[in-house]
Amino acid sequence: MASHKLIVLVALFGCGGGGNSGTVDAPSGIDSSTPPNGTAATATFAAVRITDLPGASQNAGVAGVFTATDLVPGAGAGPALSNTIVSAIPGAPPKPVFVGQATAFDAVLVSVDGETGFFDVPAGTNNTIVALDLVTVGTATHGFSTINFATRTGTTISATTSMRLFVDEHVFIAAGDLENHDTDGTNIADLFGAVLEGKQGNPAMPMQVVDGHNNNADVDANGIKGDVGPVATGHREVVWDGVPEVLRNVKTFSPTFFDRQTGGAAGVQGGVVFTPVGGTGEEVNDALGGVKPSPATVGPPTNPNAPLGGDFSDLNPAFAGDLLAFTQDAVFAPIGTNKTDITFHVAASNTTGVVTGMGVVFISVNKTVVPARSAGPFPVPGPLTAAPNAIPFSFAGWIDNTKRVARVRITSGEVAVDKATLNDHVGTPDVVVLDDIYYSEPQP
Repeated sequence: MASHKLIVLVALFGCGGGGNSGTVDAPSGIDSSTPPNGTAATATFAAVRITDLPGASQNAGVAGVFTATDLVPGAGAGPALSNTIVSAIPGAPPKPVFVGQATAFDAVLVSVDGETGFFDVPAGTNNTIVALDLVTVGTATHGFSTINFATRTGTTISATTSMRLFVDEHVFIAAGDLENHDTDGTNIADLFGAVLEGKQGNPAMPMQVVDGHNNNADVDANGIKGDVGPVATGHREVVWDGVPEVLRNVKTFSPTFFDRQTGGAAGVQGGVVFTPVGGTGEEVNDALGGVKPSPATVGPPTNPNAPLGGDFSDLNPAFAGDLLAFTQDAVFAPIGTNKTDITFHVAASNTTGVVTGMGVVFISVNKTVVPARSAGPFPVPGPLTAAPNAIPFSFAGWIDNTKRVARVRITSGEVAVDKATLNDHVGTPDVVVLDDIYYSEPQP
């Protein structure tokens, strides 16, 4: 393998316009055109079926029947969808898309713009919500497609609701509900972890493969988290919930907390460094409704987690209940800037490291190349009290096992969290913070 190191810049920033929609820019060299008219639907999907993730949906595993005639939508409202966009790595298990409406329906009908035919997927008895797996074929056209969903009740077909599908072996994105709502509690970040570990293949696995091993969870005899690297298998994760409460809600969080080296200060031997670009610091936040938890009563390492927080409302009351954590109770943002450089070491050493992929959960993306919110439905309400069907999460990941990535730059939102006045309002800069980060094992 060549010894040069590739620099990847992940830019997730406002691109103008308002509302909750947008697209993900296709990487250079990727064909983002839609398939030609008249192409059979099987050019994109090998199957559309009810997901067989345990507990995620009734009628588990039931496959749709393909009909080689055009889907003719009816009148009235179309069904609600859990996501505004999902991606597919050909051959890898998909993230379930939840489809629902207020009244029960007999089937979900799924078609692809520009392609003849549709899938008719039985929904079971008295179902108002089902979770579908959109299983792409290995030869699916790379780039964006528009997927249309309708419901059928008896012989009556609803209007359609659309979302976008992005097909590429290197790009992993989703916006809206990232959870799979199965009994194992998996989410799209877990699926990306499995992709980082090379556990996905073509043809698709019979059911979703979840994250096999997070090296940062290992604790040695001295209580230090994280294995010494490089480790041959597995991947690593940054989960802000593990940061001690006394280090939260201050603008001086250490860029090297997850890069503890032998003989270093407290932290995780994860081999990853977060550097604010042109900023003044960085912060792990778990404030909620303007209140910062007391280190004496909540938070790790000795006390239970605080309530779901991380809204940075201690900096700005206008953020209360908006910038909420994806998992548990803490999120991250650079201070004085909206750009963060991420670099790597071989874990527990000062040897420069490289990775082959990384994925990030973004919170409250409103005006950007990655759409964030969905009208629902969701098997459980989202975290926003005032809008339980507005899920403010997006996931963006990239992987290429032929590359050696030394630095990733993340541009989160349009303005630094400490410089913003409002969020999610027309005409105001978009404020975005970060949650869980997944990355492959850093190698020398």
